[in-house]
Amino acid sequence: MKKRLFYLLIVIIITLSLAPQLAHARVSDIIKSYNVVVEALSDGRIKAKASVRANEITTMLGFTTILIQEYNGTKWVTVKNVNDKYGSGESYSYTTYYNGTTGKKYRGRVSCKGVYDGVTDTRPLKSSPSSVIGK
Repeated sequence: MKKRLFYLLIVIIITLSLAPQLAHARVSDIIKSYNVVVEALSDGRIKAKASVRANEITTMLGFTTILIQEYNGTKWVTVKNVNDKYGSGESYSYTTYYNGTTGKKYRGRVSCKGVYDGVTDTRPLKSSPSSVIGK
């Protein structure tokens, strides 16, 4: 009987010691959504607006990488690269521009990062639909 009580006590102690780690595992999903929208402007510029939303009010929220890419007929080539743009709170957006070429196809790519309560959540590069500057 004493052995059973001892083992039960050990199980309870182990379970309680893991509780803080399990709670942190739940909050590691900080980023709710993120995207980049590319738009061809009438003056020939390409506008890329990246947006990220968090599930919590973060201490850091933003983008590790924002790319504008041009399609050269066979592959996508990066023509503008912006790194490490951050704010804080529940949402953050950043807009960048590139002087495009008429008839060329462009897309945006973005990766992001959020930090809440010492836990970091990162997301990989995500692409936008392509946009073509008027012919």
